[in-house]
Amino acid sequence: MLPLLSLLSIFFILFLLLLFLVILFWLTHTNQSPYYPTETYRLKLLIESGELKIDSNTKFIDVGSGDGRVVDLVSKYKPKLAHGIDINPFLTLASKLVFLVNRRKNVRIFNGNFFNHNFSGYNLIYAFIFTESLEKLLNKLNKEVDEGCILVSNTFRLSSISPFKIIDNFYFYKIK
Repeated sequence: MLPLLSLLSIFFILFLLLLFLVILFWLTHTNQSPYYPTETYRLKLLIESGELKIDSNTKFIDVGSGDGRVVDLVSKYKPKLAHGIDINPFLTLASKLVFLVNRRKNVRIFNGNFFNHNFSGYNLIYAFIFTESLEKLLNKLNKEVDEGCILVSNTFRLSSISPFKIIDNFYFYKIK
């Protein structure tokens, strides 16, 4: 039979795990953007085919970056900036730790609501968020980014403007 202290330790660890999962799903639910990671091989094909241009002038941000896999992929193509923002503190902490270990200098992950983030200066924005949030993001981007900025939406399509290019489930929009 396990000693009482070991039993309490097991219950405490299980409690912490359950608490972590509840917070993770609560943050996801209240933000209207579930954690559903991008299949990066599809994005890699777009980049390597030249359909999604990443170069030393690219200032990239992933809106709703989750675990940072898209930021990680893009950073390998040496953009000027490769940023991500997500409201989930656990996912942003995990991705910050990965980038810290990998010593990527052009990468930065922000924790917070992307509606409070300043998008001026970015010229390529990637989002895998629901249409309602995407429409609100578009309104914000129209006020903050320079002409020529590209928004790439994964799966969800804007109804207020037409994409200039559609490849697979990726919708490419010119902002302004």
